[in-house]
Amino acid sequence: DLMRVEMTGDNPDWTCQQAGTGDDAITEPFKMPYLHAYAVEDGIERGLILINLSPGQDFEVNLYLPRKPATPAKVWQLVGQDLVSNNEMEHEVQVVVKESQISEFGRDTSLLLPAHTLSVISWQVQ
Repeated sequence: DLMRVEMTGDNPDWTCQQAGTGDDAITEPFKMPYLHAYAVEDGIERGLILINLSPGQDFEVNLYLPRKPATPAKVWQLVGQDLVSNNEMEHEVQVVVKESQISEFGRDTSLLLPAHTLSVISWQVQ
């Protein structure tokens, strides 16, 4: 199930000039935040998806969890050299998944989100 995520503090943005194509295109400039977050739960399992869309700025985020984690958190980060990195067939792999663990994962945890990455965090609650 999808859970509510509250984001507080600074979340820098940039002005997007256009999005989409055809009849559904957005042609007027609009503000787009760099950081996005989504959370899910399934029984005692929890998951958090964090996206940093900045082309060059890392962000440290503080996580405040409503329930105490029962286990260390597993972290997977989708990482490439820049925003146009891809794994198309005509060249070597440019985007990889880096796996790590946060052994001291608690209700109040800080995490660095490198520029242009997608991070997935998974843990269990008590």
